[in-house]
Amino acid sequence: MRIFLLCILLITGIETGVYWHYDSLLKGSATTVSGNENKTNGLINNEKNSGSKNEILAANENVNQIAVSDNHQLAAYVNDKNELHIVNLSNQSELYSTTGQEKIIYLKWIRNDSLFIGVKGDNSTLILKTFQVGSEQERTIETFDGVSSTSTFKSIVYSPFTNDVYILIGNKVRTKMYHINTNGHMAAMQLNHDYIMKPMMLSTKNELFYQDVNDNIWDREDGVTSKFKNNAVPLAVFDDSFYYGLLNDEGRISSVYVYEKGNRQKVEDLPTPVHANNIVVNQDGSLTILKTDSYYNTKTGKSTPLSDNVQAYVDNNTLYIVKNNKTYFVNN
Repeated sequence: MRIFLLCILLITGIETGVYWHYDSLLKGSATTVSGNENKTNGLINNEKNSGSKNEILAANENVNQIAVSDNHQLAAYVNDKNELHIVNLSNQSELYSTTGQEKIIYLKWIRNDSLFIGVKGDNSTLILKTFQVGSEQERTIETFDGVSSTSTFKSIVYSPFTNDVYILIGNKVRTKMYHINTNGHMAAMQLNHDYIMKPMMLSTKNELFYQDVNDNIWDREDGVTSKFKNNAVPLAVFDDSFYYGLLNDEGRISSVYVYEKGNRQKVEDLPTPVHANNIVVNQDGSLTILKTDSYYNTKTGKSTPLSDNVQAYVDNNTLYIVKNNKTYFVNN
């Protein structure tokens, strides 16, 4: 599984060019649909925090949107003043900040030096932009017109090797997926589902996984969609390893599996089933579980208590903690 990390190291010299590739790739036309999503779904008011060296300061304030780069070196966040900040996590220096008139509603890193930025235009428009940290270049990639007043960008996933990009837009009852292929052509996808969530794709080939409203995982490869697993939810992808959780009768994850090279293997059973919003899959395959008053790592067995007036939530397979009006992410 880790062989792909070696591949990434070999091509780090062209990472700056990745931004320009996606900037030219994400050209096309689209009309869309609606959406809105609460990023703090599963927010927990916690107790008893003693602190942890794994808790890395990402923002000196509570945030509306936040994303940490894949290498955990940079954080981008938007505060309640609609200010975009980009911070170097190693020394807490601010690399960039700006205040825009358009409301920023979505952030997603393109590797480690560029961002997808989703903004809200008027009540019927969403705009997708890219931003390169080093050059501070911002480009408008696509404008989605005719959306509902509750529309938002729910998710953007892509493969750095095939250059396929999937953009999920929707509200609480309906979603729509757009695909940008290697030739830069954007098209709406026909998925036979009114609502999907948690799209994830493998790194080296155009294979997409997503969940429907009945807790089934679907696999789409080479234009063919098939059911991957019943009563299961997607959790994370690292390289070409897809992690998913099996649900018990109460809709909680009872065990975690990994799918790679065509094989499915159990990672571990959970002694106490938990909600999918409270699980983080770490790069080494271990799990971080968020509980009501602590979080713990299944590999080390270490449990870290959470104190009064502390909030914690999982977003995009990352555990965030808010205390003293500052936002941290847990780096396990």
